[in-house]
Amino acid sequence: MVQTGNPFSGPLRPRPVREAFSRRTNHQFTLVVLIQNHLGTRVVSINLTDYEELYFCRLLLEKQVMSMVVAEISDESLEKAADILVQARNALKNENYLDILTLNTQFHEVFYHTCSNRRLVQMLENIRSLLLIYRANALKYLDYNREVTEEHGKILEAVQERDVNKAIEAVGTHVTNDMNRGRIIFTKKENSAESN
Repeated sequence: MVQTGNPFSGPLRPRPVREAFSRRTNHQFTLVVLIQNHLGTRVVSINLTDYEELYFCRLLLEKQVMSMVVAEISDESLEKAADILVQARNALKNENYLDILTLNTQFHEVFYHTCSNRRLVQMLENIRSLLLIYRANALKYLDYNREVTEEHGKILEAVQERDVNKAIEAVGTHVTNDMNRGRIIFTKKENSAESN
């Protein structure tokens, strides 16, 4: 469940959303994520330390997935990733940020769906879902979109060459850069919350 808009103006529904935003104290910015599963909806707050720890976990998991995928991926899946990258480049030209976010997710999913270790992929997808709001915010910036698209190109090239070390390095660079882009967004939001 995702709810957008200004949470501090007007009534909020449902109850978990109100609860989530009532956690904002002392003008400190904390990312609030609502997790909905078979047990119900719960509120998860993520501060900068949590964010960095999640990205460290993502970095480790992405490298492991990539080390497995290089040997496992089919030519058909490589073609699909290449097609998604072409679509992302076109969306970038049109500055269509929502399409770019969707295509970036699809790009990674091609590799995740190739990985034979489903538990590893499940852990990675859980972490990525917690980080989605920052990834989405970072993609509002055209320069960030260009960087992400270039990084995806390097990942694809390494996997097409079946070069495990190059692929691990490319995905490591990409995830580290993603973390830094998100950290900038996180800091901007914290500074904005403090000035209000």
